[in-house]
Formats: sequence, structure tokens, C-alpha cells
Amino acid sequence: MPNDIFNINEDIRIQFEVSEANAFILGLSKINGVNTLGSTSTLTYTDIVADVVDVEISRGTEMTNGLYSIPAPGRATVQVQSDYYDPYNNPQIHAGTYMRIQARLKPDTAPTTWETLFTGQVQSFSVTYDAFGNNLITFNCVDYLQSWLSARPGNIAQGYNPVTYGTIFSALGVFWPNVDVIGTLTAVSEFPDYTSTSLTIGDVINDLNVGELGFVYCGRSGGLRNKSRGDIVAEMDLGPDWYFSTIHSTASNHVCMTDLLIDSDSTEQPTTFKVTRRNSGTVTIGTNQDAKDLYGNISSDIELNLYDQSKVNAWISRATSALSVNRVKAISFTAIDRTGVAREIINAERLYKCVNVVYNLGNVDIDENYLVTRVNDHITPDSWDITLELWKGF
Repeated sequence: MPNDIFNINEDIRIQFEVSEANAFILGLSKINGVNTLGSTSTLTYTDIVADVVDVEISRGTEMTNGLYSIPAPGRATVQVQSDYYDPYNNPQIHAGTYMRIQARLKPDTAPTTWETLFTGQVQSFSVTYDAFGNNLITFNCVDYLQSWLSARPGNIAQGYNPVTYGTIFSALGVFWPNVDVIGTLTAVSEFPDYTSTSLTIGDVINDLNVGELGFVYCGRSGGLRNKSRGDIVAEMDLGPDWYFSTIHSTASNHVCMTDLLIDSDSTEQPTTFKVTRRNSGTVTIGTNQDAKDLYGNISSDIELNLYDQSKVNAWISRATSALSVNRVKAISFTAIDRTGVAREIINAERLYKCVNVVYNLGNVDIDENYLVTRVNDHITPDSWDITLELWKGF
């Protein structure tokens, strides 16, 4: 039997950031209870004593008009059963508690190394009980993008004119490559000043994502990440990080797929864009004539906060030249190979990576590169299945 046989029962762990077991927590601990003031209240990630029943993780974004993304927080749903732990008898874990999901991918050769799959906060939890008193605990969790997008920026970008991805992310301490500028918010009547209590960072990022055709997301370990349009083009130009096909290969970057979804949606391949500039109301129409001849007139109305007409014209040029048929919508595969070892792809960030898909069975013949825009993991005691949602790119 080869080394590093992956056992989901032993090699997946759910951890919560809690204080020492005997620490007295103001507002939670009971007077004359077991918790003491002398214990440390330093927060550390701690395993809960429980059997993992089901874990679902979804990270990434949905593409709109086959062209741009709306940022969405990553989510995880965790179900565990425990004879020792119950959230209603333990106030340490509550809504807002930080948590993470980790996997030990090489239990024999690297038994102390754990790869983080998801980091976030508990959004809600519930418990069901059977007639014998056994519990089934469900934690619904979100990554840090949730609270970040809903935050009020205050004066976070005050004084920047005009506002760009760079100014927003630099103010947040996050690097972003050089990109085109977006509308001056204080000069646009539809956008309040940054000191307004009604404006959220999510409002700004939505406009930036649409105008710059970029991506914002959280890494698996919780850090804020971003990809510009130029980053995506460069990623696709470099070629695939992983190869998926119906033909078996022993190459380290090859993965045998189990399912392939082909989908066609007219809303994902508009041939005509009607673009309204928010601060002036100017309407500009751009058409990809070749695509229109092939697919007919599929129109999409877009409102942009770009600050001058030259940027609108550049956006339309990029949008109409980026149209391509997105035949493969998603691919699925097992995270554990036929020998029982965890695949190398689990150890890497899969979001916004280029992959090659080859499928030549039946009447289907596909050999194309795609960009991964969403990763879905489903882990049970018996299996670990992964689905990658794909996009054709620019």
C-alpha cells in the first residue's frame, strides 16, 4: 500500500478561534462558574472533538454577460456530529467566531503539515437532535469578503482624484497592478462622497469590477486578493496550469475528469452593448458584427461610472473583442486518486488559473483553454468531489 493514503475522517479538521477552555470571558462566562480570571484569554485555533459529516465550500464569482464579475464572498457549510461538543452548552463558538477548514494531504510523509482550504467566520449555526439525544450541528460560514464589502469606507480614499483600483487597494494596504482610472466619485451626482454613511466599499468595487473587468476575492487563508484584466490576459497567455482530459496520463499536472458540463446561454454572449455613462447620461453603442452575424442581435445594457468618453470607447472595444463561445461551463473530478492519495491540485490555489480541457468522446471534440472562476468542494466521509466552473476569458 503506498504512503500518504488520505483518510477523510482523520485528515480533515475544522478549527475555531477560541480562548483557553478555562478563560473567563466577559458577557459569556457565568459568575462562580468553571471559568477563572487567572486563565489566559489568548485566541488560538482549536479543533472541536467531532466527526465530520459533510463539508461544502464554494469560492469564486459568477460571470455576468460572459464578461465581468460581481464580487461574492466565499461560503462554507459544515456539518459535524459530536458526543462531547454542543454549541448551546459552549458559548465559545458563536456567530462571528473565526474558523478554518484544513486538510492533511500527506499524512505519512508530512504528518504535521495542514493545507488551509477555507478561512472565514461563522455566520449562523443550528443543531438538530434525534430521539436518542445525538446532535447534528450545522455551521454556515462566510469568508472575510462579506464584511469587507459591506464596510463603510469613511475617508479611506479621500483626496484621490480620480479613484482607481490602485487608490482603493493601496488605502486598504492591498497591492493592485496599474489600471485605468474610474470616475471621480465626489464629482458624480449619483455617487455620494466617501464620507457618506450610505456608501459601502462593495458599491465602489462593483463599479470598478465592471469598468475594469477585474476580480476581487479572498484567498484560502483569508487574505484579500485581486486580479486585473491584464493579469487574466497574462495568465491565459502563459498557458494551462492543469490539464483535464478523458485520456489517462501520469503527468503531475494531469487530472482525469469525471463529468463535463456544456452550456449555452445567450445572455453570456451579447453581440451589442448599449453603454450609458453615469455622470453624463451619454449613450454609446458598440457591436461585434461577426458575432452578430453568427448569433443574431443579442443586446446588453450596461451603466458605467467611467469618468470620460475615451474610457467608455476603450471599454466597448475590449468588450466586443472579448466575445467567444463558452462551451464548457464546468468540469468535475475526484480529489483522491485511484491509489487513495490526495491529488496535487488540492495543494494549489485553483481560482483564476488557466486549465486545458480535452474531451473527444461520442460526437464531442473539445480541446480548449479556460479560466477557473469558481471552485466547489464537497467532502463527505466517503468522497471528496471538486467542481470547477469555467470561463473562456478575454
